[in-house]
Amino acid sequence: MSAELISILALVAIFVVTGVFSVNMGALAFAAAFLVGTLAGGMTSDDILGGFPGDIFMVLVGVTYLFAIARANGTIDWLVYRSVLFALLSRRRSVEAPVPADAPGAARDDALLERVELSRDKVLTLVGILTMVVLTLFLELDIGLVAITVAVVLGVISPQAHRDAVKNVTWPTVLLICGVLTYVGVLQELGTVDYVSHAVSSIGVPLLSAFLLCLIGAVVSAFASSTGLLGALIPLAVPLMAGGQVGVAGMVAALAIASTVVDISPFSTSGAIMLANSRESERDSVFKGLALYGGTMVVIAPVVVWLTMIAPGIT
Repeated sequence: MSAELISILALVAIFVVTGVFSVNMGALAFAAAFLVGTLAGGMTSDDILGGFPGDIFMVLVGVTYLFAIARANGTIDWLVYRSVLFALLSRRRSVEAPVPADAPGAARDDALLERVELSRDKVLTLVGILTMVVLTLFLELDIGLVAITVAVVLGVISPQAHRDAVKNVTWPTVLLICGVLTYVGVLQELGTVDYVSHAVSSIGVPLLSAFLLCLIGAVVSAFASSTGLLGALIPLAVPLMAGGQVGVAGMVAALAIASTVVDISPFSTSGAIMLANSRESERDSVFKGLALYGGTMVVIAPVVVWLTMIAPGIT
């Protein structure tokens, strides 16, 4: 049996074992990456660990650590109170009518302002978050590295207030996402994605091949880089487009949409940040919601883009 087929069967086994025994999927994925990569693919440990998503790890740890500090020192509460107060005062001015006496921001505006006061730690945290936004948006620095640097500086300035913040980093989520993405890296190293893609593109029915390529794009992009995957899938679609069986514009647009609409899955950067910063009591439901959305898009998106862009032959 080829290494590609073994890796696909191992992926199925990961999902089955996780569902039956409730073992952390990330831990299983790390073990599978080691066993499949070493025994079936002849990969070295360095090759296997080369697929470890260091950028995602830093985003998860850095951003969640920083906002755990912001929650611990009351900065998040201060922002919430300020936002609510601003909304109430804006409403009062817009309708030119008194706010009900029992609403926050009515007779108790001054008391609320006195109770939610800025402290040194809150000011420093706000400056740190603003610095992170500026450095990542305008200087395009890595958000994970910037966030953890800001968090460390805040922790050094006020260690007593922030000593428990690191405990609020969602380590099970970090393990889950990094493990799965490491196994996806092994799949890519073994050529499993290319193996499946080439098999699909060689099917004698162009429209069916185009649909399956979109499906592969949606499935793999839920776990891996959409941009990198498009660079691999579009060349496989070139024979279909060059032969005139499939429209060029429709095929490229369909692949792009199918591969990016799933980017909010729990294994993507944006989805992982949402999951890591959700409350512990809500984390399971957030994960299920993101997974449900990602799974739904994996099924629906290829069908929709095929019907609207590929089948009509948009050129």
